[in-house]
Amino acid sequence: LIGIIWYAWHLSFLTNTTLSANLFFLGTLILGSWGIGKVAELTNSILACSCFHLLVNIFMYNQFFNNAFTRTYKLIIIIKIEKQGKVMNLICRTLCLTCLLLANHAALAAEETYLREYVYQASEADSKITARAIALQEVKRILLSELGTHVSSLVKQQSSSDGKHLGSEQIETLSAGVTRVEILAEKWDGSTYVLKAQIKADPADVLRSLEKMLDTDKKQKQVSQLGGELDKMRGENMQMSEQLTQSRKDADSAMAEIARLKEQLKQQQTDAQRQTLQMQYQQQTQQLTLQELFEAGYKKYESGDFPAAVHLWRKAAEQGRASAQHNLGVMYEQGKGIPKDSNQAVFWYRKAAEQGHASAQYNLGVMYAQGEGVPQDFKQAIFWYRKAAEQGYA
Repeated sequence: LIGIIWYAWHLSFLTNTTLSANLFFLGTLILGSWGIGKVAELTNSILACSCFHLLVNIFMYNQFFNNAFTRTYKLIIIIKIEKQGKVMNLICRTLCLTCLLLANHAALAAEETYLREYVYQASEADSKITARAIALQEVKRILLSELGTHVSSLVKQQSSSDGKHLGSEQIETLSAGVTRVEILAEKWDGSTYVLKAQIKADPADVLRSLEKMLDTDKKQKQVSQLGGELDKMRGENMQMSEQLTQSRKDADSAMAEIARLKEQLKQQQTDAQRQTLQMQYQQQTQQLTLQELFEAGYKKYESGDFPAAVHLWRKAAEQGRASAQHNLGVMYEQGKGIPKDSNQAVFWYRKAAEQGHASAQYNLGVMYAQGEGVPQDFKQAIFWYRKAAEQGYA
């Protein structure tokens, strides 16, 4: 495309009617464009691209212009263009340049595909469901790590508006909230689960999404002007982001515990001990399944599809996922994707708070302090504030 636009930019077809010469000229420009693209990809250097462009020019002048485009022909082109009018000349070249810039932008913003296959060797405690949950978790980790590496290369040249650079771990964690893993193929033969998946993403777009999530300076100024209600909403959005980070940590902990339990199951155990270990193993793999529901709900929340987020979080919350219970309480309190209901908000906050969820403990304290969904009770507010504070919830 760039080669064709480059050909149109030179306007050689106005004076040269030889088909072979025009085809040679066009072919050289297309090859030259491809060559410059490869040099840019390999060197990331404007200087190297400029040198290659010079070589292309030398080749064209030696092989083409000396034969078909003498100085006389060039002069004829200029004269004919002038006769057609300066305005037409300007319009033609402006259109060509605009197309070239748009083509450049499209080339730079190309979506990339990250494809990986993971093979999980199941233990005797694994079923097809648990093996799939573990395999999916591992292939996601590999894909997000690869995407995070590419995004990190962009971060070296860019930073969020507060001047802080994103760390690689933070990039991988937050990327899970703005990308979608697509499963291409999966196979289970009773002992091995093979799962092939991909992520399609433009690293530059992912970086912009991450920076949007973290860039709060301007929003903070607006919040201070609009008042306490917006400040509360901002705090809850930050809580949502924190839940995603915690969710990834929980998944890592579950994977570590699964690995430990697998090693124990390989050792000599009594029937009672083996049954206990297998039960613990099933509980940990269940946490991975609930994490998938939670993260799927977070993606829906980020895209503005609040009813779908509520649906997914409710499924996880009803199975005991504390972070989903907390988020469901937030949705009830704010009336997002569901009618506002302070009583239900308190119900789900309490469910999560009783499991030790710090954000839910804080929110439950707020509900008691303000008398929303429960009778106002400052002693209960202090009790739950203290619970959250003891966990470091500032």
